[in-house]
Amino acid sequence: MSISYTLNTPVSSNDPSVDQPNLTENTNAVSSIWAIDHNTFNTSSSAPSGTHLQTTFYANQTPTLGSALAITYPGSRPSVYTNGTGGTETNLYTVNPLGIFPASIIKAGATFTASESTSAITPTSQFNVNGTISNTGGSGTKTYVINLIAGTCTGNNVIVLTNTTGTTFTPGWSFASNVLTLTSASNSGQISFVILQV
Repeated sequence: MSISYTLNTPVSSNDPSVDQPNLTENTNAVSSIWAIDHNTFNTSSSAPSGTHLQTTFYANQTPTLGSALAITYPGSRPSVYTNGTGGTETNLYTVNPLGIFPASIIKAGATFTASESTSAITPTSQFNVNGTISNTGGSGTKTYVINLIAGTCTGNNVIVLTNTTGTTFTPGWSFASNVLTLTSASNSGQISFVILQV
């Protein structure tokens, strides 16, 4: 989408009627460009004008820690940018005077209640988990199979952090093809996990 805007308008030596078409175009262009990713003019009080709906990055960027960012708190000016991996994957990064950090490193996570039942488990909170969690049940070590939404992770090289409130035994895990398998001896309490991928 291209939004036209005529700079240096109006011209002081022109009759106003000469510049009127460009002035109208410029006025409309301001409204059009604000409508991209924002609540624009004349929106309701529940969606205040000028606030963001989202942030869209048109292309991948690779900023560096230049002198413009080498300033101290509270004057630090962090920025956010996108950068692709191999031309097929776009990740979100944030950069500040301390370094460059992959903001999209967190891929999935959930919290669910451990159970001896073989019934499917619905997570109490989750993101990028596809449906319910299957459970082998029983009073011994249980296996929980968690399917992620397709495309959540690229490949099988992930980091999984786990925690449980029911036992001091840290759940073991394996991961393949966007499926996380947890093994735990916990019969009760909450099991939580988060999946990271750099």
